[in-house]
Amino acid sequence: MAKLRCVVRVDGSIVTIIRPSEKFRLLGESDDALLDRAATLTIQKNPRYQGFTTVDIEETDMPTTRRFRNAWGRVGAKLEVDMPKARTQRLAEIRKDRDKLLDESDKDILRDQEQGGAKQAALRAYRQALRDLPTTLNLDAILTPEALNTFRPTFPVKP
Repeated sequence: MAKLRCVVRVDGSIVTIIRPSEKFRLLGESDDALLDRAATLTIQKNPRYQGFTTVDIEETDMPTTRRFRNAWGRVGAKLEVDMPKARTQRLAEIRKDRDKLLDESDKDILRDQEQGGAKQAALRAYRQALRDLPTTLNLDAILTPEALNTFRPTFPVKP
């Protein structure tokens, strides 16, 4: 089956992609009938999907990376990644990684204070560089989902 059915919000963003399994096909059921039945069941089981529409796409018209599937939107007959939404998602991921490093550095500061505070200035500078990192990144310069997927920021080095 090369055709898929998508549940689409009013704003055009994709909620879910329905890819029914062949094991659920009724005897003699066509691809369209199987998709219709799967879409109906999906929408019935998920009350938040009520009122959303469905569209068909070819499997070959899906984005190559699934990482930013929350940023997928329909453009004509294809699904494409909405790059501003994908950049926002990637920045949130970077902030999450940065927050872990900040949490780890809390312990380093306390440990250094107990030992006389020789590294306090360096640790403060490191933490400030971590806080500043999201504002120093230029994700707008990344134009493709594939490039955004492989982008790795350079985090400051812990003293």
